[in-house]
Amino acid sequence: MKTAMVTRWLVCALAALALGGLLAACGSDSNENSDTAAATTGDATEATDGATTAEPTAEYEDELPSGPNPVGEASGKTIGFVSACQNCEAMARMSAAFEDAAEAAGMKVRIYDTKGNPADAAKGVETLLQSGADVIVLGALPPQVVGNAAKSAKSKGVPIFGVDSGIPSSAAEGITAFNIEENLPEAQTILGERIAEEVGPEGKILYLFDKVLPVGVLYDEALRAGLGETEILAEEQIDLTKITQQGQDVTSTWLVKFPEVDAVLCAYDASCLGAYQAVRAAGKEIPVYGNNGNLENLNLIRQGADYTTNALAIELQAWIGTDRSISLLNGEEVTDPPLVRDLLVDGENVPESGVYDGSQLYGDFEKSFVERWEAE
Repeated sequence: MKTAMVTRWLVCALAALALGGLLAACGSDSNENSDTAAATTGDATEATDGATTAEPTAEYEDELPSGPNPVGEASGKTIGFVSACQNCEAMARMSAAFEDAAEAAGMKVRIYDTKGNPADAAKGVETLLQSGADVIVLGALPPQVVGNAAKSAKSKGVPIFGVDSGIPSSAAEGITAFNIEENLPEAQTILGERIAEEVGPEGKILYLFDKVLPVGVLYDEALRAGLGETEILAEEQIDLTKITQQGQDVTSTWLVKFPEVDAVLCAYDASCLGAYQAVRAAGKEIPVYGNNGNLENLNLIRQGADYTTNALAIELQAWIGTDRSISLLNGEEVTDPPLVRDLLVDGENVPESGVYDGSQLYGDFEKSFVERWEAE
């Protein structure tokens, strides 16, 4: 991630504060710091609704951390999780996965919800430090928003790392020990190329993009590269405060103005959920493309919707994060984790149930990590 991109995001975040919080609608009513113990793959089987489901494979199992990594001194320690938005599906899934992994390792998790206000991340780090967190995770938050709280963490010997931040470790300015990254540029370019191929050289698309969040910037650059010369009839920045409703409203307007459109593309599934509803209401039979692999969107695919999403292995990221936390707490040097592979999901390979959690490409990673940790 280029420094200019990070700076632009921080400027947007601060501007959002002045406007009362750009992401306020992502907030939840949960307690601030609750304490709680690219390409398609797989053998397909026919489903009753016309979609097919992919049998899990272990194609990339050898990319998982291997060898013993006993819990040791990490036993009973606490992972502090600073969430970008607990009311957002991806972050709710991630924090729950950290809780599951930590419990398996005999550890605990404390959660601080910034409720969609990225500038509150520093307060979250300070709060978790005061509550005794031994390692801190930034969930979908760029390291730079931590500010001076990073110094407090360093003085207490508490390491910080990022998950799904859209910021590589090389651009973290030393704030995080490492960042768990996906193969986002590659996966998004593949998605863009897929769209360009399916709509054809004369194809025309509508695009709801995001250039506010760092991960959105990554999506946008790689998607446009994959789209090539595909014509974008209209495009608009996603309103993260009313993401699904805006997706429906804007797409409804576009479909009247541009009846010749061949497809709709969104940076996030939450936006495309509304866009798909607009497409259906307009009686159109055009494909919709999104990102994240949200459960509701995958259910649409299972019901036969012409929908494709680049799904994120959120649960696998959390288990890798817990594994790396164990290493940090045992005083070991931690190198950057391997890239976590996304999965392009459509009617040909949608999981039979649930979400793409990583097991479809990496096998039973939970069992693998429990054995690696020599946990009871």
